[in-house]
Amino acid sequence: MREKLTSPAMHPKILVFLLFCLMGINACGPSSEEEQEVADGSAGADISADTSTIPDRPGNKSPYYNNSSIPDIPLLASQVMKRAESLTEIEFAMVFVESVPADYTLETFAVELFDHWRIGRNHGGKGVLFLFVEDEGVLKIEVSYELEAVFPDAFCQSYQETIQTYFASEHFGDVLANSINNMVLRYLNPENESYLGQTAPRDSTSFSKSYLSGGGGISENDYFRNKIEKLEEVLSVDPGVVARYPASVSIHESFWNLVQSLEDGVTYPHLDVLTAGSQYKRYEYPESPTFLREKAADYANALPYEIVQKDDLAVIQFNRNAAELMLFRRGSDGKWRYDLSKSWGLASVSFDFSTYSITSYVRDHPWDFAFPDSSDQPQRIRFPELLEDDVDLFERMDRLKANIRGNPDEVQNYVDLSNLLFWELYWIRPAIEVAEAGLLRNPENKELRWLAIYARYRAPILKGIEPHFIALIEQTGGRSSIFDLYERFVESSDADPKKFNELRKKYAKP
Repeated sequence: MREKLTSPAMHPKILVFLLFCLMGINACGPSSEEEQEVADGSAGADISADTSTIPDRPGNKSPYYNNSSIPDIPLLASQVMKRAESLTEIEFAMVFVESVPADYTLETFAVELFDHWRIGRNHGGKGVLFLFVEDEGVLKIEVSYELEAVFPDAFCQSYQETIQTYFASEHFGDVLANSINNMVLRYLNPENESYLGQTAPRDSTSFSKSYLSGGGGISENDYFRNKIEKLEEVLSVDPGVVARYPASVSIHESFWNLVQSLEDGVTYPHLDVLTAGSQYKRYEYPESPTFLREKAADYANALPYEIVQKDDLAVIQFNRNAAELMLFRRGSDGKWRYDLSKSWGLASVSFDFSTYSITSYVRDHPWDFAFPDSSDQPQRIRFPELLEDDVDLFERMDRLKANIRGNPDEVQNYVDLSNLLFWELYWIRPAIEVAEAGLLRNPENKELRWLAIYARYRAPILKGIEPHFIALIEQTGGRSSIFDLYERFVESSDADPKKFNELRKKYAKP
């Protein structure tokens, strides 16, 4: 049996993938052709079509192929698939095609491709193929027989909603990473039913626009206001429901009110128990009732928790670090609220997803008191000064945009705006665009350079990271610590090492 998914999603050429949110999903399970397959870890179906139209398997270790107009993501694909293979010994392959070749159906094309590439043959028969077909707006997942018990129909079908969620916010990298990582977690923890994927409201839509126009100006499209207004057209909630989850002067009560909202699957962003920026973060990353309930279960399974507090800041840490850290702030009204944006921005997860901690790349942040000796790495990302809880984010953003329009060469405005977007709202792509627009004005600004690298890792949008490492190496005369990070990036992403080796030779010490 092969697990099959044809799922809705969206892509704005990326737009072709808008079809994903409009089309239905075929049931998981074998087709009539698939029932004839031989259980040898490959397809084995009798297909009479001309196999010359099947692309040859690429030479890279984690097979990746793209002849569509979907934005190319070879570095991210390679990194995610290599990590997954090292944890599971499953061979993952990813293919993007513009259309299914003539004489093939989606099912027979996937079967033939799986067999032609011999996916999983050298991995004990364990193989998974992700096949994206652009003009049909579909994703099909082929899973070898050896994995049938681990990835049953229910898991396969859960991807319908998973992919709706992330394509609804146009975070294509998240679609890839989350889908494969969910399969890894399922494989490592087959009894844990919380890894069935994430879901989204069926009427969610996409409306992301370019945040900046050109190198220095701001576009007339208001990304912030358009995003809020359009999502509020499809999100509604009884005010009485919102009132059930208030912030409290007791951090314990605020925590349990938050967990209760997750358990109840309340997707509405404007909950009092969230900071203002965190509420807007929920617009960029819409989360479904199912996902929120799974998150509540994760916290319940990680109890007991411990609170580390200093003045108006606190960290909630969980037993064995088995759940994400939660950063809280006490507002001017004396009530504690969950800072979701900074919790995500500062979070770090272990290679095998088993433990959560704080990132080692951001030092001297306000919650550092809870993590003594957390890192011996040098400061790279400068954490901005915390904004007061009563700051109007709309007004501040409008002012910074107006400053850039009025004086596009003043780089500090780009720094302040990109920090606001990333740390207050966790709106990663606009933050990247603003930071890199500032670098066009002042390529020597290391603060923007490091923020662009960090945000691209977080997105994840890896393709644009290498030029930033190259610029930093040139600026610092080949500093060894930057070379180490650059080398780690090349190794983990299968980036072409040619430029790295050239720079190593250039800055080699006699």
